[in-house]
Amino acid sequence: MNEPECIAPFRDWVKYHGAWIHPALRFVSDDSGMSVVTVEDLAADTPVLSCPFHLVITPQSAKAAMKGAFGDLLDTRLDYLNERQLVVTYILMHFLNHKTEYFKHGPYLKTLPGSSRLFTPLYFNPEETKLLGGSNVALETKRREEIWKRELNAAWPVFQRIFGAHLVFTGTYWEKVCTWITSRSFPSSLLSTNNPNTTSSDSVPVLLPVLDCMNHKRAHPVTWLTSTKLLPEALATGANENGPYINLVHHPTLEAGLQVFNNYGPKGNAEFLLGYGFTLPNNPSDTIFLSIPQGQLHEVGREAEGIIPIWNEVRERMGIRREDTNWRSVMDVAQGLSDMVLAKMDVHDVVEDDIDMEEVRPLVRGYINNYMDGQRDILQSMYDFCERMRSRAREEARAAGVDLAEDEFDAGDEEVYQEVA
Repeated sequence: MNEPECIAPFRDWVKYHGAWIHPALRFVSDDSGMSVVTVEDLAADTPVLSCPFHLVITPQSAKAAMKGAFGDLLDTRLDYLNERQLVVTYILMHFLNHKTEYFKHGPYLKTLPGSSRLFTPLYFNPEETKLLGGSNVALETKRREEIWKRELNAAWPVFQRIFGAHLVFTGTYWEKVCTWITSRSFPSSLLSTNNPNTTSSDSVPVLLPVLDCMNHKRAHPVTWLTSTKLLPEALATGANENGPYINLVHHPTLEAGLQVFNNYGPKGNAEFLLGYGFTLPNNPSDTIFLSIPQGQLHEVGREAEGIIPIWNEVRERMGIRREDTNWRSVMDVAQGLSDMVLAKMDVHDVVEDDIDMEEVRPLVRGYINNYMDGQRDILQSMYDFCERMRSRAREEARAAGVDLAEDEFDAGDEEVYQEVA
């Protein structure tokens, strides 16, 4: 099985630095970038990848490397960069400076996808972007692009100090590295040798070379395991010891020729599309974020899971007390919230006749459809919830001797019916 040209030097780099790849694993190119398959049957609970801590790219290691390479030349400039700026700047230095003593991740970085293999919305063409309508992902993509441009401008003095004012490169390089980080980073809490986890409040995104090479499969059983030394399976293959390590253990048995997957966790398609550049059909972890103007941000999932907090906020905005549960109050809140939901549905109603679909890549169209379908399903479930509440209110009204027509309601406070953000 032939591997991409970048893999041979990457494997040499892995061995030199004491990392480890199971000898049955092979890298193959595909439409979405690169996948990992096994050429031998894998037994249950097989360790497949190991990365020594010293190869992990963290904001701290990035800052230390640049200080080591350039000394006092940068004076305090690095102190003004945030965590992402430090990591992005460190990575870009590999393409501008060849001091491998400090910038040692070159072979790894050459395995990462180029712009043509990145499928986050920043890399959509104009016709593909239209398919996102006024969705949250469309709005967040614009916001993210603006933030990354500001961060590049703030980091520019570091590059000018080192390479002079004549240095020129476009923001596309910065955006590409930022995309690598969003699509491949893991929480630094995984590196704890006592209790690796992904929920520590002081955790920061870090890059784990070698361990980030596998694609995601929902609910796929894997374990992230730290060890002070190489695991016995790695030592048995002659790998060099250079710990401590973060390891990936693959639990299911797997037949030769099949792809070996990782598990990125229970994320919704909005996060997958924005950060990773793919989506899953009928993703049960899908959510939508909604807010009333000047109100809190609410996250609602499929089957209207989590709808009660925004229901309560609509009620409060309409001046209805919590204890007021009579049918008139319920009818007003249900109508107010359903109007908001319908407005949000409108911005997800994309008319393909207005789009040149020949310009839309089939892979991207599938990713967008998965995301937009999930958003519409959640909004529909919210509308259905409101309808159930209205139906219940009508029954209570009839019990009280009031017969309401299907479209009869008290509109209440019009201010709360504005479109949700």
